Amino acid sequence: MPTNRRPKKSGSNGSSGSSNGPMRILLGLVGLGLFYFFFIRTVPAPNSSMSAVAQAPDAPAKTPYKEKFDFLPPPSTSTEPPQDLQKMRVSALKNRLYEIESIKLESDNGETKIPLKFLAEKRWCEGGDLDTFDYLIADKKSNEILITIETLTSTQRGDRFKTSLENLYRGFDKTFKLSLRNNPESLGLFICRDSEGKGRCRGKEVISHGELSRLLADPDTKTLTKTKDYILYFQNFVVRDGKLIAFNNNDISKEGTRGLRTHLEEAFGVKTADFDAAWKINTMLRSVPAKIEAKQITLKLPYNDPRCLPGNREPAPAPE
Repeated sequence: MPTNRRPKKSGSNGSSGSSNGPMRILLGLVGLGLFYFFFIRTVPAPNSSMSAVAQAPDAPAKTPYKEKFDFLPPPSTSTEPPQDLQKMRVSALKNRLYEIESIKLESDNGETKIPLKFLAEKRWCEGGDLDTFDYLIADKKSNEILITIETLTSTQRGDRFKTSLENLYRGFDKTFKLSLRNNPESLGLFICRDSEGKGRCRGKEVISHGELSRLLADPDTKTLTKTKDYILYFQNFVVRDGKLIAFNNNDISKEGTRGLRTHLEEAFGVKTADFDAAWKINTMLRSVPAKIEAKQITLKLPYNDPRCLPGNREPAPAPE
């Protein structure tokens, strides 16, 4: 019985299909190898260091520079100057406020030398210290004027110089010498009348120039007043570490007194007892402060220009 079979197409026989199978397997293996090489092998295995990085990816690494200086204290963020510098600035401002000046002193055989220059200063129609001296002392040539530099509270005797009123008007230089026991030492420059020849000014009576002028003008008190010895001028100095310190003491208000006392105590070690003794005389006399000029302590004693006196009245002179 005949069999009806469909003829096979050329090129699609069994041997060709069986040869393609191994080729497909080979290509698959090559693909797996490439996948492993490029994707799996290049990913690093996780370890402890990588885990730490993964946990803190933003932590900055320390540099040797910072580690080296970790022992230094952190810089101050305060804008305030150091305390010692502040004190120095405040002290300097107070020195200017009280017109504090200083001069280095020389010594000779253990004695401190204090050079002074005395000058008379004319003022137009304005009375001064020398006018009061003139009212009290009749004889201008007599050596009734005593100038001393003495300690204020101790029993130590200072240096002294006797002169005349005429000599004060003329002007002169004088160096005083003292053996100072304390550092600092508060001193007083005194000018007084010493008709009794006691050789010191400290301890004599102190009254204001206004009151003295009133007593001399009153006929009932004039004669008695002319026989007395008074302190006529006073200036307080401080000597510390070989320097003489002068200051302006014109502000006698409570605030001014307290401020000056505190500054002299804190800056120069002045004793309260010395300051109080000096201040008692100063507030009474209100003498013209001495100035430091050309390595000398200069004292300019004012007096009224004679051309301004009654009977001699003239126009004010041109400034010299």
